[in-house]
Amino acid sequence: MVTWNVGEIYWPWQGNQLKDCDVERVIDVLDEIDADVLLLQELLHEGQLARIAQMRDSAPRYVGSLPASCGYDRHVAVLVRNALRPRFEHDLLAPTRRGIVWAHFQVDGHPVRAFSLHFDVFAPARRFQQACAAAALIGEAGALTIAGGDFNYDPDASRRLGREIDDATERAISEHLIDAAERSGPTLVGLLRVDRMFAGGSAFRQAHAWVSPARLPLGDHAPLVCDLVVGSG
Repeated sequence: MVTWNVGEIYWPWQGNQLKDCDVERVIDVLDEIDADVLLLQELLHEGQLARIAQMRDSAPRYVGSLPASCGYDRHVAVLVRNALRPRFEHDLLAPTRRGIVWAHFQVDGHPVRAFSLHFDVFAPARRFQQACAAAALIGEAGALTIAGGDFNYDPDASRRLGREIDDATERAISEHLIDAAERSGPTLVGLLRVDRMFAGGSAFRQAHAWVSPARLPLGDHAPLVCDLVVGSG
């Protein structure tokens, strides 16, 4: 698994979505990681998704999807390796207009769901609403559920700042899942652990996660990579 906010460095006077001219550089990184599942944030349009799904193979390596509806101009995406034959669902993180997408597929007979999430950066209260909406959509973990993405808060930094609403956000998203990348280290410019990977379910055995080398100046997030081990209980 990999989760990665592929948007550009944020500047208030310009959009920080992934630029078309940088898609090839994103493909370079993802081709090297060669994950089975990609949870991406801040794509701009379907054309970028199609190029990443194709990689540089003769046939598309991945099947992917953006949210069918989203009131935000930076979109999440899930891409799953073709051989896993995924299907996708979409919704909104109500009451906000931020779209969400998740994939269903099977690994060794175990049903798996993979959610790509992106919470608000500037409004902690809205971030909490989005986490509650995501938790409701996720529900019970089943055999294996993965929820990854850019959560836009570092739990340790929030505790030091006394930001109780981020603690509530953490409790909401971890009701049925555990932090599978707790010891992976910071992902945002080497300072904050805002990119997260949660996992849980009866088939989940263990996880090993690490942060891929930073990709400045392309963007301010580094990919978070997580190997998940599944098995029968």
